[in-house]
Amino acid sequence: MGPVSPNNIPATAERISSYFPEQTVVSAIFNSYNEPVASQFRENGIEPMFVGDAMGVGQAKFLLDSLLSRRSYDLIHVFGGIVHTPVPQLLSSISGTPVVTRFNGYNNPSEKFPLVSAKLIENELLKRSDAMVFNSYYQMFDILREHGRNPGRRHHVISPGINESGFAPASDEEVDTLRESLGIPSDAFVIGTCQTPRPVKQPQKALDIVSELTPLDGRDVHLVFVGDSEHLPKYKRYGDDIGVTEHVHWVGKQPNSELSLWYSLFDVTFLTSSAESFGMCISESYLCETPCVAFLVGGMADQIQHGETGWLVRPDDTERMTDRIADLLTDDRRRRTFGEDGREYILDNFTLSEASSQYRSMTDSLITP
Repeated sequence: MGPVSPNNIPATAERISSYFPEQTVVSAIFNSYNEPVASQFRENGIEPMFVGDAMGVGQAKFLLDSLLSRRSYDLIHVFGGIVHTPVPQLLSSISGTPVVTRFNGYNNPSEKFPLVSAKLIENELLKRSDAMVFNSYYQMFDILREHGRNPGRRHHVISPGINESGFAPASDEEVDTLRESLGIPSDAFVIGTCQTPRPVKQPQKALDIVSELTPLDGRDVHLVFVGDSEHLPKYKRYGDDIGVTEHVHWVGKQPNSELSLWYSLFDVTFLTSSAESFGMCISESYLCETPCVAFLVGGMADQIQHGETGWLVRPDDTERMTDRIADLLTDDRRRRTFGEDGREYILDNFTLSEASSQYRSMTDSLITP
């Protein structure tokens, strides 16, 4: 797997452990040694192997170590991006070990790794992997279509899986206390988004929406923005430029253990992303019984039942998204029904235990003689 985001260490370790509960798992991480990451993986019964940079030396080190140690594997699973995938694929070819590639997102190449190289490797993965896992149906169709391929028996859609025990509606008292601490009037509507702000997430559209919404039926609309990145100052300046500063609360990254409280504060959760392989915040929000509105991309269509638990909007149609959010804000009964039904839908389809069961069925078919 590639460098592990500090935001995702606990969830990533928990998922890998759940996907392979009966196997001894060694996780090769293409990054420098990091003790907090190593400890988290070991706590989940996974032995981490840090092999350095994914762009050459780390790849060679991993291959050499695997060959010299004569370590054998029943299965090779490539988790994450594509930069670190060639050597695991080569090892699979040498040893005859089946390989599973999980396409965790869409290509986001750096200057060191231009798009043409990324596409070439992606195409090789599609040709050579014994099984491929996608986060959502839209993501699978998008990637296969780019390479002129159709879905087949080697292609599997398995959500990352969410541990439902970590998300539930907060009490009214807790929500009122949080609202007061933010200085949000008791009669104001609250819309929220939880994301790592960067261009693909289109945070400026979220700011445009709150600008158009407030006031709504004589009540203020406040936007709570959970998340942080190096791009944040740019979006804050944009908010200043369009005059929404007093109605926007930039609260930064919040601990996973406290996200339920934030989702419970929101009357509606919305996402303005132009691409989203899954979008875990949608499942998180529904488990807190907060309905969602999002552009029809990636995993949004998997998680949001249009007209039953939330609204899906044609990509980049900000005006329509604004109207859909307004409809929910001003209809208490529908908002409550969408939230409650959305929670049941997530519990039925996207829990970690469900994803793990699907993984075991897939991997058993590959490693069982």
